[in-house]
Amino acid sequence: MLLTVTVDRFEDGIAVLVPADARDGRDQILIPTRFLPSAAREGKVLDFEITVNEAKTDQARRRVRGLLDELERLSKPPREPDKE
Repeated sequence: MLLTVTVDRFEDGIAVLVPADARDGRDQILIPTRFLPSAAREGKVLDFEITVNEAKTDQARRRVRGLLDELERLSKPPREPDKE
């Protein structure tokens, strides 16, 4: 997906971007200026390519699942030894 935006303004290190297909100027995207190219200025038009990274998504899902499993394991009370 290609997203075309115009840099509207900068406020305290945040860029206010307006998508090209914005309806009545209410759609805005706020992004820290450090993520923009150094040539970004008010009025410049930028293109963002947005894709889903399936490999990173699966990696994050496995990591979170492992953390949840570990929390569950740690939250169980210790088993009492069998009495003979």
